[in-house]
Amino acid sequence: MFALFFIVIFWVLPIVVGHRIGSNKGRMGWLWGLLLGWIGVIIVACLSPADEKVCPQCAEKVKRGAQVCHHCSYRFIPASHAGELGA
Repeated sequence: MFALFFIVIFWVLPIVVGHRIGSNKGRMGWLWGLLLGWIGVIIVACLSPADEKVCPQCAEKVKRGAQVCHHCSYRFIPASHAGELGA
């Protein structure tokens, strides 16, 4: 009975909690919970959502599709034009 309780608390529950936290952020939290247990759940909780990027000028988080940072007005170079500038 103790072994079953141990498995649920330290193996199954982190998978479920990691999945719940990760699904809200667009990440695979269940995998973190499976591989690292409660430490993986803490890691997923600290990760930023997958739909954000960091502005290189002011280091604030903005949406991935943003073309202009709403904090500092930095203009992001679209991926289609990035290749043209390097050529």
